[in-house]
Amino acid sequence: MAPRKITKLPPPSSSSTRRPTRSTGFTNDAERRKVEKQVKTDLSELKKALNAIPTPKALAPKPLTLELVKEIAKMDAPKRTRKQSKLLVKQYTPKSDHYIGWEHAVHQGNLKLKQKLQDHSARVVATQLDLKDFFSKEYQLPKANVQPDTTGFQSVTFDGQEDTIHLVDKNGLHYASVIKKPDSPKFEEMYQEFRRLQADLPKSAGAPVESLRGDFFTFHLMLSGQDTACMDGPYFNLKFVKNYCTMIKFLRNKHVTALREYCNTRFFECFPSHASHYMDTGSSEHYRPHGAFLWAPCFPSLAINQEGQAYSLPHRDRRDYLQGLAGVFSYGDYTKLQISFTEAKVSLDFPPGALCFFPSHVLHHFNSPILPGETRGSMTMFMSSDVVKWNGLGGKVANTPEAQQAAYRQRCIDAWQLFKPLPDSD
Repeated sequence: MAPRKITKLPPPSSSSTRRPTRSTGFTNDAERRKVEKQVKTDLSELKKALNAIPTPKALAPKPLTLELVKEIAKMDAPKRTRKQSKLLVKQYTPKSDHYIGWEHAVHQGNLKLKQKLQDHSARVVATQLDLKDFFSKEYQLPKANVQPDTTGFQSVTFDGQEDTIHLVDKNGLHYASVIKKPDSPKFEEMYQEFRRLQADLPKSAGAPVESLRGDFFTFHLMLSGQDTACMDGPYFNLKFVKNYCTMIKFLRNKHVTALREYCNTRFFECFPSHASHYMDTGSSEHYRPHGAFLWAPCFPSLAINQEGQAYSLPHRDRRDYLQGLAGVFSYGDYTKLQISFTEAKVSLDFPPGALCFFPSHVLHHFNSPILPGETRGSMTMFMSSDVVKWNGLGGKVANTPEAQQAAYRQRCIDAWQLFKPLPDSD
């Protein structure tokens, strides 16, 4: 066998033994030095440009005033917009069809109101209230310290065949009505199912009330129409939003839906003009496309006082629409209870299953406590003043022209004409 030929490799050069630098990415030192030179040239040009800028004049410090301190505090405070805690209704509510078929409801309501007076199923009671004392007010009445004293009050109870009692003021203006619970198996089933459903509402969706109105839970399902410049549309309260699926399921239950239809129908039959005004607000472009009125077609908001020891001391609902009416549906297992109106000096019988409409912002109202071992809850349907204001100002509350604000104030004054005499029963 021939010997294997071995080829000797040349000795490595100094350049081949140098390890490449990982951080530069250059192929050789010449390329790196070229780039470094260009960077130094650019920095030199930038320095010349900065030196050419004239030195600004020294700013004189502002005097430390109370207003400046407030502004500084706002700058230092963490910013959290309202949108982080309250969702616009257009983000999650469907379009509403509750207004379909209500075009002729005002006329029908007037006919029903007159019919019940003619067949004596409704009774009219004159009271000491004078609504005209408030006709110059626009938005809100002042707070007042009123005691739950019914001395000298007129006591009004259901007797005979009537199922409805209407209250009128000194000038014959109709301002309140109470409707007795219907005596029918269908209504009884709805009534008992509603009691069961409200008892099962999650605690996370409500808040305890102990200071002024007994010891019970209140659930607000409330629409707000404006929040100065923070919101660009109507929105609901935070706890309703956080429990949205549960609360919507409650509202869409067939028994709750039947109760909603019952309450709205009675509202039209007792106060056709007010009901029409409420429906007109709810059907506006600012609310109807979003299905914003939760107790449609008339009422946007609810407050459910869970069945327990629910009662109230004298108060005005000062966020409610001043020229409007609220509805209260009372339920529970109690023998006797009265709702009292201070300015009218009247106490009304308010049995379980009864429904009452009255001007909740105008009248200080309260009810008597129930007996030990009894239970009582209530559901209030209402419209906040800002819901009307948002619509009246065209959906723009902030930076509204003064002429438009003046026109809206006049519409508020004109809205007192919604309170009308009852139709002639002859």
